Parts: sequence; C-alpha cells; structure tokens
Amino acid sequence: MQELSPEELEELKSYIEDDILNDKRFNFWLKGSLLRVGRCYFGKAYIYALSLMLNHKAFMANLAAEGANGPITSKREGDISVSFGNGTKASDASDLSLSPFGNEFLGLLE
Repeated sequence: MQELSPEELEELKSYIEDDILNDKRFNFWLKGSLLRVGRCYFGKAYIYALSLMLNHKAFMANLAAEGANGPITSKREGDISVSFGNGTKASDASDLSLSPFGNEFLGLLE
C-alpha cells in the first residue's frame, strides 16, 4: 500500500471536514482510499482524488448508518415517506455515482 508523506497527509486533511477527520473510522477510510486511488494515474491531482475517495467512503458509511441504501429519490410530508434509489446506471458497476464526492472523482477520470 502506498504511504503518504507528512506534507501530503496535511494537504489531504485540508480537503476533509472536521467531523470526518475526528471520526474513529478515519484511518480505515484512508487505507481503503489508498487502495482505490493510484498515484501514477492522477499525478498532481493525486491528493485531491484521494480526498474525494475518502469523503465518498465516509459519506456512504454515514448513509448506511442512517439506514439508507442510496440517494433520496423522493420525499413526502403527509404520513412521512422517504424513498432511496441505488443511483447506479447499467454502465456503472461501482458505487461512485452514489455520492457527490464519487461523482466528482468520476469526473477526474474523464
């Protein structure tokens, strides 16, 4: 697994909200993100891409903790109803399209 220099770690943290930085799962999300984001592929955008992946992982974990399995697709107030979609397209086998961070990461791949 790739390692981050102290300078890279500080830059990465500048892209991450405090609630995620202070979450006990931060290192878990970081290790998972390091496995999914290639330094040689993103070059100068590597730390930014890594931050998007880490934010995506945190976003998805928090959605799951709330009982959601995807983005909200509809709401209703009378008798309270919320529907969640999976957000995937037939051509997209990953979970990246399920968060704004994942979608921005996908944009970097284009």
